[in-house]
Amino acid sequence: MDEIDAAFAGSGKDAATAKFKAVEKLTKLAAATPFVLPRLEKLIGLFADSKLGAPAIKAACAIVDNVQPKGHGVAALAVPALLAGMEDKRWKVKAGCIEILVPCLKQMEDATPVQLAQCL
Repeated sequence: MDEIDAAFAGSGKDAATAKFKAVEKLTKLAAATPFVLPRLEKLIGLFADSKLGAPAIKAACAIVDNVQPKGHGVAALAVPALLAGMEDKRWKVKAGCIEILVPCLKQMEDATPVQLAQCL
């Protein structure tokens, strides 16, 4: 996880390659909810990137789809991060957040309806 965090914090020539590898690792580790869910905010920042946007959205979808137990952590971590991302001025970030928000709300509807009501 330290490698992934370092890749997201990096800048320079090799930063894009490192970030791409970090996004791939997060996609593969999507089932490890306690480790990957807090890194959703870092993925949201990549949604506007022309090369990293689509893989970042795919990784975020995988993370949200694999949250265990279903719905838990979504209201506390994912939804606030996605709503904050929708405040971004870049349209690709807004569109990506909306794309990820749909599976979040579906999970909450089935597993945690009280938390869904509180979020709305």
